[in-house]
Parts: sequence; structure tokens; C-alpha cells
Amino acid sequence: MRRFRFRLETLLRVRTLREDVAKRELGAKLAEIARLDEENRHVEVEIRARQVELQAAQAQGRPDALALAQGRAWIARLRQTIQQREREKHERLNELNNLRAAVQQARMHRRAIEKLRERRLEEHRRRVNRAEQVDADELARVLQASDARAARPV
Repeated sequence: MRRFRFRLETLLRVRTLREDVAKRELGAKLAEIARLDEENRHVEVEIRARQVELQAAQAQGRPDALALAQGRAWIARLRQTIQQREREKHERLNELNNLRAAVQQARMHRRAIEKLRERRLEEHRRRVNRAEQVDADELARVLQASDARAARPV
């Protein structure tokens, strides 16, 4: 009997590749979001350190007005940077939702072809089993007829 050959194997490979690409894009987007979060954490640490410096200068009794103003301006600039990154993160999260939907759809398309492949393979196995059974039955009939002839007296 012939070996099983799935005619849509190329389509299955294409759909698998599309799913892999979608997963990589999703992973890259998650990495971007994590990078933005990490950068914001570093900036928040810097803000806290700058605030501690400014408070220490004020506690010494003679704060330099110019240095104090520059320090506060720098902290305000850092907070604006955090806000900008939060907006970017929000955009990336929207893109992430779209990418998750794309991965899900690619998985669904791949899975549909895999299910079809599984059904066709099972049909092939049933045909092979039926053909083998027919051959086995035929062989049994031939052997039985042969035994019956041999057992008859001449």
C-alpha cells in the first residue's frame, strides 16, 4: 500500500511559519514594554535620589536658589519623560492586543489544517487496514480451500 501523503503539507508549513512570525512579533512587543517599564524604574530611582539631594541641601540651612530651581526643573523633566514612556507603553499595549489576536488567528488557521491532516491520516490508516484485512481474508480462503482439497480422498 502507498505511504500517506498529505497534499496540503506546504500550506501547513506556511501556516506554521506565520504563527511563528506572529509569536516572535508578540515577544518583541512584550520586550519593548518591559524595556519601557525598566527605563521608568531607573528614572524613578534617579528622581528619588535627586529629591534626597535637594532635601539634604535645604536641611543644611543655606539652599542655593539656582541649584534648587535647576534640581526641580530636572525632576519635572524626568517626570515628563516617564509620562511620555507611559503613553508609549499604552500604545504598545494596544499593539500587543492586536498581536495576541493575530497569534490566536494564526494558531487557529494552523490547527484547522492539522486537524484535516489528522483526519486524512486516520482515513488512510482505515483504508490500509481494510485492504490488509481483505488480503488476509483472501489468503485464509485460499489456504482453507487448499486444506480442503488436500484432506479429500482421491
